[in-house]
Amino acid sequence: MKITRIALAALVLFSVLLLVGCSSNGSNLQGDGLHATVPSVQGMSVSNATERLHEAGYEVGSVAPAGAKGSDVVQTQEPVGGTALPRGGQVSLKCVR
Repeated sequence: MKITRIALAALVLFSVLLLVGCSSNGSNLQGDGLHATVPSVQGMSVSNATERLHEAGYEVGSVAPAGAKGSDVVQTQEPVGGTALPRGGQVSLKCVR
């Protein structure tokens, strides 16, 4: 009886630690592991935003206005930060000079 309670307590503890570990590893995985949360890059320079999006597993689609430089500031992005999107998806940026 005592061993059964200890085994049950260990199983519960292991389950909790597994859940906490999976949800706090910094990768922002959603459900199936193929989707992640798009980071918000508004207010960043184009070069910093591009780096951040690549780190999160995304590609930068279009950057408007055309010819925006690395130091231009991201005004809006599509999809917006916080959206679940498959890794490898594209995020478009609109910038101000």
